[in-house]
Amino acid sequence: MLIRLLVEETSNHSDEFDSHAYEALHAVENDLARKLTIAALAIEAGMAKSPFARCFRRMMNEPPIQYVIRRRREEAKRQIQQPTLPIEEIAINLGYSDFSFFRELFRKRLGYTAESLRENRNFWSHPFQLSKLSTAAI
Repeated sequence: MLIRLLVEETSNHSDEFDSHAYEALHAVENDLARKLTIAALAIEAGMAKSPFARCFRRMMNEPPIQYVIRRRREEAKRQIQQPTLPIEEIAINLGYSDFSFFRELFRKRLGYTAESLRENRNFWSHPFQLSKLSTAAI
């Protein structure tokens, strides 16, 4: 699954594949809960921060931290659809140690709480709401 996702991510974005940036992608996908900074990702890639950031942006068509935020948002959306997984655990799985902060961020970015999204099954089938969820940054 991880390899398929990485191949999709890189093939959907740029013809300029860089094996160093791939290491950073791998680090993101393996541990979304980890505090991921440009410095930490550059270390994973074995590069200095500025060259890494330029290389990553060229390859993925978005800055590294925006990529991390997008992946966390996508993963939150996926995990919230699983009713057996507590939302507090989802927050922790995605690197938010402060559940209140996660809830507030979720509500501010989407206009709904994570709990209300989970409870409202019609939300997931409404195209406008789904597009709002996919474009909001968490």
